[in-house]
Amino acid sequence: MADLFLIAMAFFNAAGLLLIKASAQSNCSFWQKFRSRRFIFGLLCMMQSPLYLALAANGTTLSRMNAFSSLSYVFIMLATWLFLREKLDIRKIVGSVFIVIGILVLK
Repeated sequence: MADLFLIAMAFFNAAGLLLIKASAQSNCSFWQKFRSRRFIFGLLCMMQSPLYLALAANGTTLSRMNAFSSLSYVFIMLATWLFLREKLDIRKIVGSVFIVIGILVLK
């Protein structure tokens, strides 16, 4: 269950980053943005996420699914650091550690 949920969250967060990057292209028209690789891959990732989420929901309770959804903050922090070159400060790192500890406690 946890594997499927993590895959669903990874697809969802990848979709968000790809769609943001596609919309940030400033030197092209709306239709060029709409047909860009980033936009298309973002939509494909967005379609995959609910499928894995539904598969993960079959094997767990709603309270555990809500706890795992908190991992999206960790995924987003790592993805923006890797792909968008945002700086990580100590507050973000400590917050992510607390999120992971909380999920481990519920497990």
